Amino acid sequence: MNTQIPELTDKHSVGVASQPQLTIEPAAKEPAGFSGVLGTPGRRRQALLLLGGVGLASLFLLFHSHLQSYFAPLSSLLDSVKATYKDLVPLSWRLRVYPYREHFLEIFANPYYYLGVTAVFTLEWLFPAKKEQGVFTVGLAQDFLYYLFVSMVLVYAVGPLMGFLEGFYAKHLTFLTIQSVAAWPIAIRAVFGLVFNDLLHWTHHFLRHRIKPLWYFHMVHHSQREMNLFADVRSHFVETFFALGLVFIPLNMFSVTFANRGWLYFIPVLYFRLYHANIKTNLGPLKYILVTPQSHRIHHSLEKKHWDKNFGFIFTIWDHVFGTQYKNYDEYPDTGVYDVNFPVERSFTGVVKMFFAQLFYPFQQLLQRKS
Repeated sequence: MNTQIPELTDKHSVGVASQPQLTIEPAAKEPAGFSGVLGTPGRRRQALLLLGGVGLASLFLLFHSHLQSYFAPLSSLLDSVKATYKDLVPLSWRLRVYPYREHFLEIFANPYYYLGVTAVFTLEWLFPAKKEQGVFTVGLAQDFLYYLFVSMVLVYAVGPLMGFLEGFYAKHLTFLTIQSVAAWPIAIRAVFGLVFNDLLHWTHHFLRHRIKPLWYFHMVHHSQREMNLFADVRSHFVETFFALGLVFIPLNMFSVTFANRGWLYFIPVLYFRLYHANIKTNLGPLKYILVTPQSHRIHHSLEKKHWDKNFGFIFTIWDHVFGTQYKNYDEYPDTGVYDVNFPVERSFTGVVKMFFAQLFYPFQQLLQRKS
């Protein structure tokens, strides 16, 4: 099994020189209607359809309370679904799900979120890092499927798990809480929480690259050959649980669990969409402070010189501190993983099959590792 990141070992021996060169089969080309250079009729139609779709979604979400009377059949269907959900799911579980569903809706049922998505689509159309990629690609379709799946996992699995962990902390681990930090003014705690949360995410991201079993799951995220605004949510649920387990005690110790919720998390979520997208920009002077579409493309690069670089979540602080920041801010490499066996989506009709194949692949690698 050849992967991008070698197994955890001595600091000076962790590298990629010993890995064999592999020929990566290029991603399947899109049909003529889904590719082309900037300005072609096909690209203009793509952009108009996408912008129109998210624009209509934004308007619906903004005025949904005034439109309910016009969608009575849909309301009846939703009421039936809710009734079935209440019959099947115990109240104790629903009570844990409910607050996290509200946090989720606060972000993803927010018209400003979809206006932000519209803006990212527009930037992809106007300033593509890879002009031949187009906007609406097989990779985008695959990642949108992950978006729907991850959304359900966040609400109905991660939400209750977070509730359980926080309850466990409140019952057994409150002696770890640093009370002096909890007494800080909320504005200072918010800034501290954002920066501290960023360090925690940098840490578990670094570990997912350096520890081979974790890399098998993180490889799913790195498999994207067509960077797009939903590439951020191409992730395996196992690494989601790992990240949650790593951050929940430190965030509770400093009383900044709100750093992963609500409006404080809304802007970073949009920012993840931006820097995973196919956009040619390094944000000028901000590149020294913030993760950019250029710097994160380096992180996803196929080229050996880029491996183990740019682990940043929002800020580049920790990459500069720990020496993992790549110094050239003008390179836009191809992306993906050095594993010819990884199941890669090649057609719109095959995305569902590839979704399950990609989720199963890390377990397959672990089984092969044991044998």
